[in-house]
Amino acid sequence: MTGEPIAETGSRSTAVLRFSLLAIAALGIAGSGAELAIERHWQSLEQMLAWLALAVAAVGLFAILGRGRRGGLWLARLCAVVAIAFAAVGVWRHVNANYQTAPLDFRYETRWNGMSETERLWAVLSGAVGPAPILASGILATIGIALGAATIGIPVDRPEDIEAE
Repeated sequence: MTGEPIAETGSRSTAVLRFSLLAIAALGIAGSGAELAIERHWQSLEQMLAWLALAVAAVGLFAILGRGRRGGLWLARLCAVVAIAFAAVGVWRHVNANYQTAPLDFRYETRWNGMSETERLWAVLSGAVGPAPILASGILATIGIALGAATIGIPVDRPEDIEAE
């Protein structure tokens, strides 16, 4: 192992790119945590899953910063995939919640039943109905992609390097 900080491993441009990806992930985790707190997103077990997803992403971020240990990089990649999966499920759950509550919206209560399925989906996807922000969960995908991409090209320790420490 070279002993270099992860953000400085490789060429200067690679280091800048890796640092930028890690910054995107860190700011996404911090910003999403702040948003969840402001929205008091802890009213149910299902809402707590967003917090779990941020914790997983944070574990992935710290695993990358662990100076290139093989297990840490694989943990970071796993955390990235889990964050992306949470994002997909979160977007789906928000779409579903908005679809289910749409008939209660005062603008649509009288016409919802007469709308085609395409019109209903457009109303839900465009944010015209429902309380759940559709793309809010999508930030987890951005965080996951940034974490995964930040691991590309990081040299991992060889067993003889670890034993020499």
